Amino acid sequence: MSADLNIAMIQFNATTGDLNSNAAKIKDAYKQAKNSQGGVMPDVIVSAEQSVTGYALDDLVFRKAFLDATRRTVESLAMVTKDGPPLIVGAPWVIEDGTRQALVNAALKLENGQISDVISKRALPTYGPFHEQRYYARGNDYTPTNINGRKVGIAICRDLWEEDCINAFKAHGAEAIISINASPYEAGKTQDRLSVARRAAALSGLPVAYVNTLGGQDELIFDGAGFVMNAAGDVTATQKQWADDITHANMFAPPPAANILPWREEELAQTYEAIVLATRDYAHKNGFKSAVIGMSGGIDSALTTAIACDALGPENVHCLMLAHDDYTSDNSLNFSRESAEMNGCHYSDDLKIKAPFEAMQAELSKRWDHTKVKETPENIQARLRMLFLFAVSNDEKHLVLNTSNKSEVALGHSTFYGDTSGGFAPIKDVWKLQVYELAKWRNNNKCRIGLGVDGVVVHPEIIAREPTPELGENEIDLDLLPPYTVTDPILKALVEDEASVSDIVAMGFERETVCQLAYHMQKQEFKRAQTPPGPIVSKRSFAQRERLYPITNHYYPRRYE
Repeated sequence: MSADLNIAMIQFNATTGDLNSNAAKIKDAYKQAKNSQGGVMPDVIVSAEQSVTGYALDDLVFRKAFLDATRRTVESLAMVTKDGPPLIVGAPWVIEDGTRQALVNAALKLENGQISDVISKRALPTYGPFHEQRYYARGNDYTPTNINGRKVGIAICRDLWEEDCINAFKAHGAEAIISINASPYEAGKTQDRLSVARRAAALSGLPVAYVNTLGGQDELIFDGAGFVMNAAGDVTATQKQWADDITHANMFAPPPAANILPWREEELAQTYEAIVLATRDYAHKNGFKSAVIGMSGGIDSALTTAIACDALGPENVHCLMLAHDDYTSDNSLNFSRESAEMNGCHYSDDLKIKAPFEAMQAELSKRWDHTKVKETPENIQARLRMLFLFAVSNDEKHLVLNTSNKSEVALGHSTFYGDTSGGFAPIKDVWKLQVYELAKWRNNNKCRIGLGVDGVVVHPEIIAREPTPELGENEIDLDLLPPYTVTDPILKALVEDEASVSDIVAMGFERETVCQLAYHMQKQEFKRAQTPPGPIVSKRSFAQRERLYPITNHYYPRRYE
């Protein structure tokens, strides 16, 4: 038996349900991996959790035809191992469990043209965006698999977090741990993974290889960033973040002379790049090459434009300023045009909403006196803008990007079927204050995976400007809300920490303000249920797969907390 265990980790952008494309990528990476280490054949080549099918599959696994097609795809993949090392892939898999069949989330070892081992996931997460206990049976076998004479424990994502699983590997004689993962990005996640692997290495005294998937899948973003860690907790090899990669490593290699982590440590950088990848993949995987954005002259549409240009390329981004001549200020017009020019994307302000707005008011005046109602005319303007955007989308085949931030989504500070609408919402999980921070960061940094221009892409005067909806005369957001320096910390505590009113008051905020914001947030659940998807970048988002609150809900914090 060799003193080494040479592993090749393949990281690629899978597309959920596209079995043929995913299999082709695995085959291509397998061929590269087995031939690209100076003639040294790896002992095993490893891909991520559900690499064959993509993750997350949700109710797609209820389709027997899909599971049958997955089995055929895996059996075909096994043929590539006839003249090479074993290959580990991930897929949902039907196994015989006593007298019945069970569906498991499996790691499958393919070797010599056959499926030689099926390892079932033991720890099935059912929290946040994960719902695995709805779909899969829990595995309970911790027997290591044999790789070139060494006993290797195969963990599947959450398994690595469970002390009982790590101890069971050790008790069964494992000499190393390989963990295949579909671990989505959120702020601080790269350090969390390192901490989990370091804990597993310390508990078991074994080296750990961590292989992750890559790419945007609806609201989930997978950043890759796999690594190998020795038994002492030293990182000995890493994979790229946000990009396809093939990495060779010896799991028993000595520690490196210096820190080799290649990932950006700044949270703003990682969050911005996560949103860019999510936007790109959502567009491309759903058949869009380009996007259209409604400009306002404000920070949200300006940042969304920069993200879109980095995701799709400036030549594929179309900005429309849909002005109302009575309410849209010259500053908004100028800032919108200049923002588009800074990014090098398309810009148009030839479509106006004043005439159709007045026509609607004239027609509706048959039922009510519009001079006595403030909200309805404002909402009509927002809905007209969205009508124009979707008309352009229909005609020119662009994806409509929503520009709402998390603070607005929380409070329903938007118009139902107006600015709540869109095809994808890149900054839906970004608080208003963080929008400003991301804009400043992008003005001073190049996005590593971006297709946009270098330099300033968000107009500095937009960053300095007070936010305003410009649906009436002389409006600013602060007419409607407490300052964002007050609003955002309270909302973040309510949403991301599920904090009580008393908890937030103890942080130094006035009880009346906390109760008011909690009430407004609760009353807007019906709007959030119909907002477009957007990438999850925080530990608790408004994504419908993650936050399941009733729309009809009479638990009012003011009354009970």
